[in-house]
Amino acid sequence: MIELLVVISIISMLSSIVLVAINAAKAKGVIAAALTFDSHNYSAYYLDASVAWDFDGDSGTTARDQSGNGNDLTLVGNASLVTTDTPSGYGKALSIPATDGISGAHTSNYGLIQPPTDGYTISLWLKYTGSPAGGTFVHIITNTSAFPRDYLGNLKTGAWVLRTQNDNILRYMYYYVGQGYTNVPGPIVSVNQWYQVTIVCDKSQNGGTFVFYSNAVKIGSSVIPSYSTNCIFNNTDAIYLASPSVVNNPPYSVDNIRIYRKALPLSMIEKLYAIESEKFKTVAKGK
Repeated sequence: MIELLVVISIISMLSSIVLVAINAAKAKGVIAAALTFDSHNYSAYYLDASVAWDFDGDSGTTARDQSGNGNDLTLVGNASLVTTDTPSGYGKALSIPATDGISGAHTSNYGLIQPPTDGYTISLWLKYTGSPAGGTFVHIITNTSAFPRDYLGNLKTGAWVLRTQNDNILRYMYYYVGQGYTNVPGPIVSVNQWYQVTIVCDKSQNGGTFVFYSNAVKIGSSVIPSYSTNCIFNNTDAIYLASPSVVNNPPYSVDNIRIYRKALPLSMIEKLYAIESEKFKTVAKGK
């Protein structure tokens, strides 16, 4: 009887050891899969990117371009790098206070962004920390000094801007000289909530289509007009965060800004959203 109890005890102990080992292996597998996923897609952050600003290793008044193309951002006015509020809960984001046409950021170099004419992608995280004033346009990011005019005052085909008005609808607007605007609707944004925003210009879809994604979900689209044959991308001006031509912008924060020289597929947009979100970072850290 004693021998039987000993055997049972040993079997029970071995079972517990095996169970612990299996659970540990599963946990490691989840973490490893997440880290492998992160590592596998890390290069996608910068592959075919004209600019990539993640702000994490930056300080002072310069945000380095991680794409290697030298399009560093210069912070002006009261724009600052913060660690207290980011989409993933880690690293840094760029905080732009309620502006008077001074605070913001811009690239120091002109004409370095060279996407081809068959497609491009603009991706970033956005969070309003205050409400837009009635009637004002809020220029989040634009490629012209005074949309749709460049720093020389010329109207530019290929001028674009991501902005909202007092209706809190996020819009991507694209300008054609002598023809007008293409308006691509996005989500209605709320204060104090992060949104992952992606705008894709894809020449291969229906002869050319703009698509607006929010949190990796398609929100709106617009066919490129017949008088335009390409995804033209004006590159004669700098990139501006908080256009210097607009006053009374509400405070907002941005993070993980990238402009790609290609139209990213939805599968890659979903992967980048997963990598950068708080939920994925929690899994990757094994919490």
